[in-house]
Amino acid sequence: LQVVRRAGGRLFTRSPVTRILLEAWQAVGVQLATGEQVRAARVIHNGGPARLRRLVGEENLPADYRARLRSLKDVPCGALVLGLREPLFPEVPMLLTPGARRVVGIFAPTFFDPTLAPPDRHQVDVFFPLESEDRRAELARVWEDLRTLFPRLDALVEVAVPMLFTGGWTGAESGQYVGQTGEARLSPQTPIEGLYLVGMDLQGSAVAGDIVPLGVRRLLEVLA
Repeated sequence: LQVVRRAGGRLFTRSPVTRILLEAWQAVGVQLATGEQVRAARVIHNGGPARLRRLVGEENLPADYRARLRSLKDVPCGALVLGLREPLFPEVPMLLTPGARRVVGIFAPTFFDPTLAPPDRHQVDVFFPLESEDRRAELARVWEDLRTLFPRLDALVEVAVPMLFTGGWTGAESGQYVGQTGEARLSPQTPIEGLYLVGMDLQGSAVAGDIVPLGVRRLLEVLA
């Protein structure tokens, strides 16, 4: 935030955007729920494809782009963040689990940056799809998978924080299905001049933890 302010930027909190302003097919700013209009040379949207269609107005999007946004399949999913006394897999940053019932992959951010956890502690992020509305049952299946994969798990876990993402969460709007991964995801550049995208729905490596920084890097390359 200090970087934004030093560069002359303004920060609006608790200020929902109700419309992306267009003039002659070019994005020129946003309108807030208060009615205030904020003008800008570029508009960067991080609210997901469905909100993009609403904020821009579908009639203002080219037919092929509008059809592509509509065709994206969503995926309710979840993550279980664990704080551990020992790393679960100390030699690699990520473990894919094709044989598990619910868990699809586990990422260890402290493999790259140990300062993300207290000294001698470790963090892993466990990813899984949600296949029912019974959230307790879904989490129970995740724990079953983890205990099968790591028999000593209960002795290592100090903190467990579940996060459940449904269609209202922007990263769940374009799930990582075949045909919706890597370069097949959305480009940071939209057909509307001056309007760009960033976030979980953009081109990346098809792994959630990589999509975010890669998406930001792609956007910076486009803006350079």
